[in-house]
Amino acid sequence: MLDTVSAKRMNLRDIETFLAAARHGTFTEAGLRLGLTQSAVSEQIR
Repeated sequence: MLDTVSAKRMNLRDIETFLAAARHGTFTEAGLRLGLTQSAVSEQIR
């Protein structure tokens, strides 16, 4: 059986958030840099 993956369209903000998390190493630090909470960063990347 194949697993289905829920596709989400990424917008520029999602990409910026992902890059910030990769660059800064944690969702918390990315959130501080972007003016978001850690949970908002996590949700955007999810």
